[in-house]
Amino acid sequence: MSLRRPVVLTAVFVLIAVGALTGASASAATSATAELAVAPPAASAASAASVPAAPPAARPAARPAGAVPALVARSASTPATAATRAASAALAKVRPPCAVTARACVDLSAKKAWLTDGAGRIVYGPVSVLGGRRGEPTPVGTFAVTNKVRDYHSREFDAPMPYSVFFVPGVAFHQGSLGTRSAGCLHLSRASAKRFFADLGAGDSVQVVR
Repeated sequence: MSLRRPVVLTAVFVLIAVGALTGASASAATSATAELAVAPPAASAASAASVPAAPPAARPAARPAGAVPALVARSASTPATAATRAASAALAKVRPPCAVTARACVDLSAKKAWLTDGAGRIVYGPVSVLGGRRGEPTPVGTFAVTNKVRDYHSREFDAPMPYSVFFVPGVAFHQGSLGTRSAGCLHLSRASAKRFFADLGAGDSVQVVR
């Protein structure tokens, strides 16, 4: 046997051994890579497990279709409280019972009088007023101021009638007794008569109701 054959055989055995080792290393590397890709890091998994999941948002309960009309109807039918009724009654007592265009309003039954701005806003009153006596009542209706005389003196009754504001011939607002009825005129206190005299002018609307 020559020396060449053992050398060749030795080289073959070396190549086979190297190939086996290389295959085993590649297989091990592939397995390790697959495990790393599949399994998450231990620290990340622990962190995810420690954070509680947020609960789902609660949806508001839907109101039945007929609930809103029913609530409105119940609210409308709820009786007013005693305080509300008292306030409404008090307001009715002070609200002028005349047209909003009346500059002066007189309620003979309530014995009250008001001055307004002619657009519904009260500027003075209510104040006490006293109308004519039985048989000589104060006329009821809507009139207009004709003239006014500060120091009027009645020839018919021979009596002073300060701060007279006439709205019907022979009938006027003026200072007079609030305890004794007139022959048709409207008696006011001195302070009220002065205010009516100052505020009212020719052509202003005067309404008298009973």
